Amino acid sequence: MTEGPIRVDDDLRSLVGASLDVRGPADGGQSLHGQPSSRGVRYRIEHQLGEGGTGVAFMATRQTVDGESPHVVKVFRPLLLLRAPEIAEVSRKKEEGAMQKINSRVPPSPYVVRMTDSGELGVTYKDRPLVLPWIAAEFVNGGPEGTTLTERLTRSVEATGVGFDPERVLRTMACIVEGLNFIHELGLIHRDIKPDNVLLCGFAETEVAKITDFGVARAQGLEVTFGPQPVGTIGYAAPEQLGLLQAPPTQATDVFALGVLLYRILAADEYFRRIQFAQLALRKDDGPDPRPHLKDAPRLHPELQRNPHVIAALDAVIRKATAVRPDLRFPNARALFGAIDGPLRSVTSPQAARGRRSATRERLRTVMLEAAGRTSWTTRHRTGDDRVLRAIAWEPDGRALGVGPAGAGGVGGGGLAYWEGQRWHPVSAPVGTPQNGLHFALRAAAGRFVVGGQGGLLLELSEQGWTEISAAGDPALVFDRAAGTLDGMLLLAGSIAGAPALYVAEQRRWRTSLMIPGASAVNGIGQLDETRWVLVGRATNGQAYISVYDADLHRISPFLAPSPRPLLAVASDIDGEGRSNAPQAGTRGIAYAVGPGGVVVAIRSDGDEIGIELEACTTTRDISAVAIDPAGIAWAAAQGRILKRMVGGGTPKWESVHNFDWLVPVVGLSATGGSVFAATVDGAVLEGRTERFAIGSLAPPTRP
Repeated sequence: MTEGPIRVDDDLRSLVGASLDVRGPADGGQSLHGQPSSRGVRYRIEHQLGEGGTGVAFMATRQTVDGESPHVVKVFRPLLLLRAPEIAEVSRKKEEGAMQKINSRVPPSPYVVRMTDSGELGVTYKDRPLVLPWIAAEFVNGGPEGTTLTERLTRSVEATGVGFDPERVLRTMACIVEGLNFIHELGLIHRDIKPDNVLLCGFAETEVAKITDFGVARAQGLEVTFGPQPVGTIGYAAPEQLGLLQAPPTQATDVFALGVLLYRILAADEYFRRIQFAQLALRKDDGPDPRPHLKDAPRLHPELQRNPHVIAALDAVIRKATAVRPDLRFPNARALFGAIDGPLRSVTSPQAARGRRSATRERLRTVMLEAAGRTSWTTRHRTGDDRVLRAIAWEPDGRALGVGPAGAGGVGGGGLAYWEGQRWHPVSAPVGTPQNGLHFALRAAAGRFVVGGQGGLLLELSEQGWTEISAAGDPALVFDRAAGTLDGMLLLAGSIAGAPALYVAEQRRWRTSLMIPGASAVNGIGQLDETRWVLVGRATNGQAYISVYDADLHRISPFLAPSPRPLLAVASDIDGEGRSNAPQAGTRGIAYAVGPGGVVVAIRSDGDEIGIELEACTTTRDISAVAIDPAGIAWAAAQGRILKRMVGGGTPKWESVHNFDWLVPVVGLSATGGSVFAATVDGAVLEGRTERFAIGSLAPPTRP
């Protein structure tokens, strides 16, 4: 704890710069992982982020002997402790209890923000000593698009003039609904679902929404103490939360807020902006209805405006969700989602989605280039463990699943370890998994990973546990690399009796396998455009290998590689630079393959053409990992170096932007737009975090 009590006011601004110690076991403290906290864990308060009714949120750095990581620390308000200490304690315990349950799964739910530690801070408030409780949560870095749902909706309006498109509405609501379902399964009611309590990270198809702030979750007794004070947020709280209806909080209470939130996402406007909330909450379900209609919302996305029957269906869903009586609402969040899934899917367009993604990418690129050089680097986890990892699959929030030899330090049976942002957790593979039988990991969706290896074994890991996709069969078959998605196109490169082979599944149905001509080993797969994929690795002559798989023709075509040494990894971007003469969208893209001696090879698709060329690099060290962020900016990792692709004077060059003294190779690299993560073979983790972006600073708006 900081030496001597700090003098604080109601705003708690004087806590900036303070250090908070996690309560140790002797103090009755506990980490929110369900394990005793260490006295060696400390949080350094950096700056204030925001404030709410019960506390003030600060950006903080979690410091341990293993490394540092960004967190958000919520400190409870002094006035609340003085006026109603029992309420503050109930709120803190409810939040801690909720998060302990949520954190108990590995991997944890990707749709709920994890809380990590708690403690108490001695302060002086108005010349009297006081002990302020605090809780720490993971930091969600949304990057230039913003982190809260409020910020991302603001960005959507600034950039396009309208709310989310149908595909994005579906994706966002699916995350929130699954988060709520997970919370409800634990016997909790959130009771404060609103845009500021939904945090997002990732971009386009990888965008993930997470529910946060459990300060009023199932906090019984608050209404009695605070009298007419609402539990929740006016405009989102259900009538029973405000004492306007005699009914206990149930899942339907959160459904009410979810219906209001759905309107906000669709219309980019408040549901109750034009009428008094009391008028709406006190109405009768069978009486006059003052609620707004989606068809009258000026910021509704054009893809919805053109489909009145879809608008009517969504309107009916929102009205049912926000019924006064809980028994007239949807019984749970999944039931609400089931009612919007069909109408929204009927107006989604993959081609329109690609166009929106490209337009947003250009705005992101502008802001990311302006932020060049303003990236701070932190060791999340030090090197030196006896862990061994050979492949890593990243989530957009920086969590990851690693695969290594079974029995190595810090991995579970089957050779799996999960990185939750601060530490690696061993993960046990299903009974019967061959010893050292897992060779790769692939992110399938939020919180879902595909792993596979010997015998053609394919498994899916999620918060619900393991699911077998393909049982181990032929012992001569080995899967080493994977790319794509389970429900779309999935490519698996490996070998059959030692000969390199490619296995392709389309919508979970296998195509005929193909031998990979001229290859000795495939070390990476990247999607070049809508129908073509690049394979890189080692040729039979020991040199670099490059070939392209055409999904339309189901054919592999080798290309001459401009490097005498094998290529070790590849990253691709289907909205890349090769766009000069492409006759149609979806036929252009770029991939960067890297290898020993500082080799970087650019592989471009442009219509029917494939172009391959070496790019200049300032290091001669072996480059073992590469990634492309949502703005199209490419990053790579060599021994002791993080490299970034710079374009100056029209000539691209890969330059070192950060040096570190680790001697072990990097086996996994992720670039999310707000952060760059690198992980080594022994599980050391490095993060580069770009400074915060101001919403409204992105460049020129575009119409949808």
